[in-house]
Amino acid sequence: MDSETINKIKIELDNSIKNDIKQIYTKTDFHNYLQKKIATMSKIFGLKSIMEYKLINCNGYNRRIDVVWINSNKKLLFAIEIDSCLRIKSLEKLNHIDAENKIWILYCNKIDKIKFSNLMSEYNVNKEIHIIYLDLKH
Repeated sequence: MDSETINKIKIELDNSIKNDIKQIYTKTDFHNYLQKKIATMSKIFGLKSIMEYKLINCNGYNRRIDVVWINSNKKLLFAIEIDSCLRIKSLEKLNHIDAENKIWILYCNKIDKIKFSNLMSEYNVNKEIHIIYLDLKH
């Protein structure tokens, strides 16, 4: 995935948040808002979306990916996880899923840089998982 696509996703989300943030009251509301927004964004790229995509036998558990984008042949092109904090389960899910592009969207107030770095190393996160950090201090 090129940085232009990641940047386009980030800009679209940032602009939406600026316009709608005052109408969102809880972390759950915000997560649901982002999930629906990301799902509808698939159309910008000519793709279809599936929310709460079932992921079978991820480290012995059945889990769900927040949003996936598929093409007309139902090929999984994007897997997207959304979190308000650093969650190991999200990294496990993104490492497990067979998608061409994997994105982890974080909207934490602040990130412990040491913990973040350790997680990235432990789960061998490199260029395979793209991280978009949303700054909510608008």
